[in-house]
Amino acid sequence: MANSEESTGLETNFKPADIQQYKSVKKWIESVNGGSDPTEMAEHINLLSEFCNFEHLDPDELILRCVRTLKDESKAISTKGRREIESAIKAFVANRNKTGREAIVEENKLRSFFVHNGIFMQGRAAIF
Repeated sequence: MANSEESTGLETNFKPADIQQYKSVKKWIESVNGGSDPTEMAEHINLLSEFCNFEHLDPDELILRCVRTLKDESKAISTKGRREIESAIKAFVANRNKTGREAIVEENKLRSFFVHNGIFMQGRAAIF
């Protein structure tokens, strides 16, 4: 995945307010809305916007990385794409110098975005 401006030549600046306009983010917010307080959801959205900047992809493009089109034009989960995103999540969190429980929690916040958009991802449990 592209996570270096030097390698891609891309500059992205996704802001939390901007990414809320994407279909995948709206779906995530609607799906989580009942079980999350507004402050917590704002933190999740901020983290996702930083991840989008790290990957130089908008939220909908992140979801599309995990989907492939079959011969009959139907859609299926791309194992390769999902693994790439999973690796990107780990690299992003490591780049933020998060370790231990903090790292697990941040990874799981990002995975939540994918799960609520139909992309199964299972992370480690955050032990309290």
